[in-house]
Amino acid sequence: MKLQRCPKTYLYDTHRSQNPEETLRRVREVAKHIGVSKVVDITHLD
Repeated sequence: MKLQRCPKTYLYDTHRSQNPEETLRRVREVAKHIGVSKVVDITHLD
């Protein structure tokens, strides 16, 4: 994975360079190649 400079925006207490849907799409694509079988929301587990 090669990181590049990109503009960021501030929205709802977060700094983002992409919207959440695009971030999740990219994570799922990489996950296939590194053996991650599940991506879940763990917000309420802590």
